[in-house]
Amino acid sequence: MQKLTRWALVGVVGMLLVTSVLAVQRQRQTKDGRDNDFNFQNLTDDKFVQLATESGQKEVNLGNIALERAENPQVKKFAQRMVDDHTKANKELLDILNRKNVAVTAPADKQKQHEKIVEKIAEMRGAQFDRAYVRHLLQDHRKAVALFTAEAKNGQDPALKEFAEKTLPTLTEHLQMAQQLAGGGRYGSRQERQDR
Repeated sequence: MQKLTRWALVGVVGMLLVTSVLAVQRQRQTKDGRDNDFNFQNLTDDKFVQLATESGQKEVNLGNIALERAENPQVKKFAQRMVDDHTKANKELLDILNRKNVAVTAPADKQKQHEKIVEKIAEMRGAQFDRAYVRHLLQDHRKAVALFTAEAKNGQDPALKEFAEKTLPTLTEHLQMAQQLAGGGRYGSRQERQDR
């Protein structure tokens, strides 16, 4: 009985979490329905570097956690791919920045926001972790594909533009892999399944 109560509580907390996330996402939408997080019309090279660095490091951190905590072998396999590919991309970006003598520091509020996301997902275990991790990857890779597409099209720095062009196919593949993992209703929300 105590186990059943605990699982019921976990389920209620999970539903509240999903409802809260959806409400926040709705608040971010502009009048024409686009998500402000995906609007990179005025993207500068500096902002691209900041966002790409933050996102890449977060994917490596979460991937390492997923290797330990995920229940589904396919999620673990995907996590290893995230760690490998994002570590490689992070190194390539860092090499470009080092050649230019540019240092990147994330704003403290953004860094704390990323840490909270990582901590929240890291607290979960098993199937609950798998669901949260895959949902996070769907959201982050949609944003990453939009970010890298904008830089590839409109970037001013040739080295950063080339990096974005080179990395974009891998990020697109990651998004497709996340969509496949979310398929069948196991890890994606109804809206995410409809978006595919």
